[in-house]
Amino acid sequence: MDTQALPVEATESTAVVTESPDQSDDQKIGDVAAEGQETPKVSRRDRRAERRISKLTAKNAALEEALEKERERFAKIESRLDSLAQPKQRPQREEFESEEDYEDALVDYRLEMKQPEPPKPEEPKSQAVDQALVDRFQGFIEENESNTPGFEKLVREAHFPLSDHALAEIIDMGEDGVDVFTHLNSDHSEAMRISRLSARDQTIELEKIADSLDLKSSAPEPITPVSGNDQPVVDEAKLSTDDWIARRNKKVFGR
Repeated sequence: MDTQALPVEATESTAVVTESPDQSDDQKIGDVAAEGQETPKVSRRDRRAERRISKLTAKNAALEEALEKERERFAKIESRLDSLAQPKQRPQREEFESEEDYEDALVDYRLEMKQPEPPKPEEPKSQAVDQALVDRFQGFIEENESNTPGFEKLVREAHFPLSDHALAEIIDMGEDGVDVFTHLNSDHSEAMRISRLSARDQTIELEKIADSLDLKSSAPEPITPVSGNDQPVVDEAKLSTDDWIARRNKKVFGR
C-alpha cells in the first residue's frame, strides 16, 4: 500500500521584513553639502539692525492698538454728545400751581446751571522708580562683567545724565551697550546733549555712537609715519661733482 505524503501545515507565520528604500544620490549629495556649509557670522551692526527692526515692529503694533482704543473713546464721546438734551429752560411761574412749587423748581434749575469749580492743579508727583528697568540693568551688568572686567565698578562710579529710555536702549544693545556706556561716561558733555533730546533722537544718537565705536575697533592699526629727522638715502654715484665735493667736506670737516 502506497503511502501519500501529507501536507505539512506551517505553524509559524513567515515574517516579512520591509526595508526602506535607500536615499537617492541627489539627496545624499544635498545632505553632504548641507553639512559642509558653515553658519554665516552675523556682525554686531547686523544684530543691532535686527534688534531695531523687532523693537519697531512691536512698537508699531502697540501704537496701532492705542490708536484703536482712541477711536473707540472718541466714538463714545460723540455718542454722548449726540444724546445730550437741549439746555434746560428756566421754569416759568404759570407752569406751577403754587408759589412754593415754582420756587423749588427755580432753586433746582439754578443748582443745575451753576458752573462747577475748576479743578485744583495737581501737585507734581515725584518720578517713580521703574523697578523692572533697574532689574534689567542689574542683569545687564552681571552678564557683561565676565567679558569686560571692571565694568561693574565703572557703573557704580559713573555719574552722568541718562534717561530711562536711553538706558533701556543701551541694555538692548548688549555688548555694544557696554562700549556706549563707557564712552558716555568719558564724555559727559555728549551725555548731557543726548539726554536733552527726544526719545526718538536719543535712539538715533546712541546708534550712531555704537556704529562709530564698532568701526574704530575694527579699523587696522595706523602705519607709523616716517620721522622728519630721518635722512633719505643718497646715491653718491648720481651726484654732480660740486654736490659730491660738498657732501665729502661735510663728512670730513663737518661743514
